[in-house]
Amino acid sequence: MKYLLLLLILFAMAVGYAQDTVVSYLDGKWKKAAIEDAKYKRLIIHIKENHYQVEDYLKNGQPIFKGQFKSEKVKNPFGEFINYDEQGTIREVYFFDEDGNLDKQYLVYNESGVKDSERFYSHGKKDGLWKWYYDNGSISWFEQWRNDTLIMLQQFSSDGNEYEELFNLNIAPKWNSNKNELSQYIKERLGNSHKNSPSSIVLLVFISSDGKLQRVDSKTKIDSELMNSIEEILINGPVWLPALNRLRPTDGVLEVEITL
Repeated sequence: MKYLLLLLILFAMAVGYAQDTVVSYLDGKWKKAAIEDAKYKRLIIHIKENHYQVEDYLKNGQPIFKGQFKSEKVKNPFGEFINYDEQGTIREVYFFDEDGNLDKQYLVYNESGVKDSERFYSHGKKDGLWKWYYDNGSISWFEQWRNDTLIMLQQFSSDGNEYEELFNLNIAPKWNSNKNELSQYIKERLGNSHKNSPSSIVLLVFISSDGKLQRVDSKTKIDSELMNSIEEILINGPVWLPALNRLRPTDGVLEVEITL
């Protein structure tokens, strides 16, 4: 009786797997193919609503990819992804946020399975300390990123005791809005009130170390009314990312061209 019950459970699991898993075969160019012409086998497993796990294998069963999507059409990635080479070595491990942007760690391994680099993203933007490694595991060089801006790069010798600072940049202030570009932001708020103004204006935007607008000057000759309008728009806009000097926030100025 127990044996029969076990068989029924296994049969139910197999039926559920067959119902929730779509198997397809693909050629070397990732186009659908007959089994005998295929190089890859793809499983699309329906986990739950808006959650599909995709697993790719060589025909011999060797895994080469695993990831999660919100659509059975392999679109809208999220969560952890793993890429393998054809020898079965993990080559990449990376993550997407719920909006399909790279997020968190992005790990890369060489063909021997040794960590080659370690990178970080924050909702699609490079952010944090990126590291590259020698084969012996010591750091080859690192990059410091902040909100998609490279701040510092340093290179190390293979013994890790000496390094050369390649550059330690002074970073200008940065417009801190994901919604649109600064030029478009100003243009939308000016509307048609300044039709006779120049089509292009070069501004000098002075930002304090805490990201606040200090003042705006124009290198292009414009009337005071337009200048006041632009300054008011920026004062009421998003807080800026301040300038950086050796990783420390500081007062700074940004030269930017505005197309009206």
